[in-house]
Amino acid sequence: MTVVEHLSELRYRLMVSIAAVAVGAIICFIFASPIIGWFLDFYRNATNGRRNHFIFTGPIDAFATRIKVATYGGIVLAAPVWLWQLWRFITPGLNPKEKRYAVPFLISSIVLLMAFLVAQTRIEAGVHSAVEVAYGGVLGALVTLAVFQLFS
Repeated sequence: MTVVEHLSELRYRLMVSIAAVAVGAIICFIFASPIIGWFLDFYRNATNGRRNHFIFTGPIDAFATRIKVATYGGIVLAAPVWLWQLWRFITPGLNPKEKRYAVPFLISSIVLLMAFLVAQTRIEAGVHSAVEVAYGGVLGALVTLAVFQLFS
């Protein structure tokens, strides 16, 4: 395969992946309010209702939060597509011995994903512990959504 053919295939795979992420982001943008509400329910439950609302301190914070949720959600929703494209791009360059190492990697990735999904059921307890350690029930805090965003 020539360099031009290799770059052409890379461009094709990138375009498919970007299109999949864009479609996923549009879907997540449409459902951004329920998704944000789902995340905020963990916080409300962890604080036992003492801190049951968030505020925005900037004029575009609410919109920026929806965009972030849509972007990260699009990446997650499109993960099977872009991971497949990545795999299809890399595998022709691997020799049989290297391909043999890929199988345990893929199996461990699936196991770790399942462990992550199970851990999500315990996020409420983690947030509760963090709030209790940070505020101790004595201090009052102005908690904004930007503080709670995982990827800010």
